[in-house]
Amino acid sequence: MPPAGVAADDAGEVAVAVAGLSPASLIFVNGPEQPRGVTLAGARTDGPGRLVLRFINSTAQPLQASAGTYMLFVVEPGGH
Repeated sequence: MPPAGVAADDAGEVAVAVAGLSPASLIFVNGPEQPRGVTLAGARTDGPGRLVLRFINSTAQPLQASAGTYMLFVVEPGGH
C-alpha cells in the first residue's frame, strides 16, 4: 500500500496490517527519503496487528509521501 498523500501544511496518517504487533508495542521506523517538505513524523499501533505511520507536510501544496521499504524496530512490553 503506498503512503498517503498529505494535504498542504497538514499532517496525514496511513494504516497498514503488520502481523504480531500488540497495542502496546513501541515502534521505531526508518523509511525511504521523503520529498522536500514531507517528514515521517512517527509510528504507533492502532490495535492488534495495525501500524499507523504519520507524515507531516510543511509546504503550501499537497504532496505524496514516498513509497518504498520502511524498516521497523519493535519493542514489545514485558520482553526479556
